[in-house]
Amino acid sequence: MVSLGLYHKDLKGYAGQVTLTEASTTATTPLGGKYDNAAVAAGCAKTDTDCLRNYILANFDGQPGVTRTRTGTTGSGNLTGVISGIAGDPGLPYNVSTIVNQNKSSLKGAEVNWQHMFDNGFGFQANYTYVKSDLTYDNAGVGPQFALIGLSTVAENNRAIPGYVAPYGQVDLSIGYNVNENLSLSLEAINLTDAHQRQHGRTDMQVLSVTTGGPRYMLGARYKF
Repeated sequence: MVSLGLYHKDLKGYAGQVTLTEASTTATTPLGGKYDNAAVAAGCAKTDTDCLRNYILANFDGQPGVTRTRTGTTGSGNLTGVISGIAGDPGLPYNVSTIVNQNKSSLKGAEVNWQHMFDNGFGFQANYTYVKSDLTYDNAGVGPQFALIGLSTVAENNRAIPGYVAPYGQVDLSIGYNVNENLSLSLEAINLTDAHQRQHGRTDMQVLSVTTGGPRYMLGARYKF
């Protein structure tokens, strides 16, 4: 028997992972808050963290969220202390990873199967699967990109690091023999060629993982009373 299966799949609203920046509803940050704005109004640049910190510690020590730990200054001339967000300040931003319906894509492929039995009772079975997507990945890009999980791979923590799975194939062997009506013997060999599964990153030299189980052999006997 020789069989051929062709398929085409249109995928819409495919589930994917994204990272969103959301403001906390309970925790606040002093950046852009009451004391920070006062320091800017007094002449500190928004990017001059030393000026902002020194002004807040010098002028709001003892106020909610501000504790100056030294009466003098450090060797660099900066004041030391703790500045925390207070009620009314902006919410503390969090990076939140979540699952959303992303983009759309299509898949096409073929599955070929070949089975043959010889006159002596032995036979073989072979199959091959081919899958192709219209998605492309920019290896030079570092921003989020859409990938179909299972067909392609993205790294943990939603980092923009792709994972490519190298072509893989293995040869298995299964033999059964009926000695008589009661006794049957079997031999099964898996991965005879000791094939390795390999995954790499943006280039073939960036190895992410190499997995091998080695050849495995199983011998069995069954006796029926």
